[in-house]
Amino acid sequence: LVAERCARVGFTDVEVSGLFGVVVGYVRDQPMSPRAEIEMLMNAFAFDAVESEGLIRFVPRGRAPVASIEIADCVLPDRGEIATLVRAEETELPDIVSITFIDGNGDYQSGSISASRLAGWSDRKSDASFALVMDEIQAQTIADRALAEAWIGRETARLGLPPALIAIDPGDVIDLMVDGRARSFRLTRITDSGPRAIEAQRTESAIYSVPLPGIAPPTFVPPTVYGRAILEIMDLPILRDSDIPY
Repeated sequence: LVAERCARVGFTDVEVSGLFGVVVGYVRDQPMSPRAEIEMLMNAFAFDAVESEGLIRFVPRGRAPVASIEIADCVLPDRGEIATLVRAEETELPDIVSITFIDGNGDYQSGSISASRLAGWSDRKSDASFALVMDEIQAQTIADRALAEAWIGRETARLGLPPALIAIDPGDVIDLMVDGRARSFRLTRITDSGPRAIEAQRTESAIYSVPLPGIAPPTFVPPTVYGRAILEIMDLPILRDSDIPY
């Protein structure tokens, strides 16, 4: 679907082999650009779009770290410190995430579901709307993941990496060793100007796994496809002498 949306505007230099998931259906109830449609899918299915080697690569979140980096391995960027860690205040984070979707089990009417924290000092609410057909389990999974992403991702990092680590791309996950403990960060921006200036956000792969044991993600079942209709005139004997022979 992502490749088709890109091809719709004549853009074919894309890589989508890492994506997975099933879009049961969606409604275009208002004019939407292919970019807006892809951004909606990115938020629902947790993947990023990054430019690498002349391609736009769509990569899923929750991947394993590609490198482990010590603070001592970092280099001084053109501006700022070697490594800076920032933690957002609780009052800036959502306490409730509510999403609106198209309920495939409810006659395709609009449905709403939310996820909330049991503790904390924030009273913010985040709302998101998806013109996607899904059931309540899938919608609850999206809401739970969005809430966890917001709180886990409250910690961001800025650091400088040597040019030797040129293979690292935005969207990759690295383990940053802080006080002898590994913290996983997803790279959100890389600026190449001598030292590679990195911006990253805290992440944990567990929030992208199956929410509950025994609940499998939706799978695609191809519909039955019948052959084309064939019209054949049958030359049968007349049953009664009074029947018209044509």
